Amino acid sequence: MNAFKLLPAIERRAPTPLQPPKGGTPCQFSKTLFATGLSALRLVALIFLTGCRGAPSINLVGSFFPAWMLCVAIGIIGVLLLRRLFIRMEIEPHLGPIPLVYFSLWVLLTLGSWLLFFRG
Repeated sequence: MNAFKLLPAIERRAPTPLQPPKGGTPCQFSKTLFATGLSALRLVALIFLTGCRGAPSINLVGSFFPAWMLCVAIGIIGVLLLRRLFIRMEIEPHLGPIPLVYFSLWVLLTLGSWLLFFRG
């Protein structure tokens, strides 16, 4: 008599990723998938963030400020000066939608100052 014939057949196949393992609940299965996805996300982040360095900062009176704050301030001041110039030259009534024009000028001056001062 063969002893192996008396034992029930055991499946040695691993569960597929889309089906919960036998005897497990879907909640346990989703927790396992979440943990696997989270560890994969950490690995991908490590691969892509290895070349990152700190953001450019400016020393103003002993405090370090992000460089983008200076560029935003330059853009705002530039737009205010251009608005006074447009009013003095009587160009403002002939501009298109005023909020769009000034917002576009602000973006242009902000990004232009970033390229001019912090391009490297």
